[in-house]
Amino acid sequence: MAITRIPTYNKSRLADLYGINVKALNSWFQDEDFLKEFGKYRGKVFNPRQVRVIVKHFGPFQGYQLPVDLR
Repeated sequence: MAITRIPTYNKSRLADLYGINVKALNSWFQDEDFLKEFGKYRGKVFNPRQVRVIVKHFGPFQGYQLPVDLR
């Protein structure tokens, strides 16, 4: 199933989709180039803009189809 709209995800769900645990996901987020574009994580979910930045930096996760502007 291809995603046409970018949904919001919490850390646990995003880690599951990438096939890793939350601790590993947090270590990915320590990359300086990523942090410059991503900004601070506030709240309980990643908004669509943040999900777009995550996919741009770390690649698509299972079942995710890149929007045209990220290709």
